[in-house]
Amino acid sequence: MKAGMSTGWAVAALAAIACAMPAHAGGERDIEQRVAADPGGEVNVNIVTGSLHIEGWDKPEVEVTGSIGDEVERLDVVRDGRRVTVKVILPKGSLRDADADLTVRVPAGCSLEATTVSADLGVRAVAGALRLRSVSGEVTARDVAKDSEFKTVSGDIRVTAGAPPVKVIAYSVSGSLVVDGLSGSLEATSVSGDMNFDLGAIDSLRLRTTSGDARLGGRLAKEARVDFESVSGDLSMKVAADAGFTAEADTFSGSLSNCFGVRPEAVSKYGPGERMSLTQGAGGARIRAKTMSGDVRICDR
Repeated sequence: MKAGMSTGWAVAALAAIACAMPAHAGGERDIEQRVAADPGGEVNVNIVTGSLHIEGWDKPEVEVTGSIGDEVERLDVVRDGRRVTVKVILPKGSLRDADADLTVRVPAGCSLEATTVSADLGVRAVAGALRLRSVSGEVTARDVAKDSEFKTVSGDIRVTAGAPPVKVIAYSVSGSLVVDGLSGSLEATSVSGDMNFDLGAIDSLRLRTTSGDARLGGRLAKEARVDFESVSGDLSMKVAADAGFTAEADTFSGSLSNCFGVRPEAVSKYGPGERMSLTQGAGGARIRAKTMSGDVRICDR
């Protein structure tokens, strides 16, 4: 794994989940809190265990409803200027019955940052930038309309993008990455989880994986750049490109194939390794794929 793959955050997050393991089911308390909010401001939500659902609405306020465990000390919903913070406060040294199952409604135009430990996190209809993180929880985001970032340690990430072109950064250690409908730019990194992308118009795509497989479909913009690297993961690509594309692929011990009748070449007659070069149309877009033992297949959509 490269140093740039947020290993420090992953280690800290795993330590947090270890602390959360003793939690048990118990009594619950219903909660309902509201605070006025800037329609274009920031909202930060932080819980440890349970579930968290966040949705945008047309009111200039943040509303929190749901339930919290008996051992939760309190739920803070605080406004400070343009920022609203929602945080579950736990007693020091105790996580017994500390679940929080919350629904948070926020102004649709706000930017949102949310962090969970052992809780699934779902967001929809929030038009601002998203920054979502979870340990041992699934992250789902719908209607993404601004540049956003998603990170998990062992949970899946599922993103559905809205109409405008945006940039999405997604990082997972062992969960799968699924992105649908995105036009614009995508940077995706996975250690062992698979990646599945059904995209719109692609300007820039950068994929990194250690052992997970990647499946990609989309349309390449005229000057699009696609870059894929893996150790043992496979790449299956089906793309359309009005201006055509040029592709270069290399593997040490995997196999290379395509749907255009181009045969790969041996890197050396004395050892392993294949190289494949192909051009379709004017070759405006560029694809580069490199693996150690993974397979690469490139086809038209």
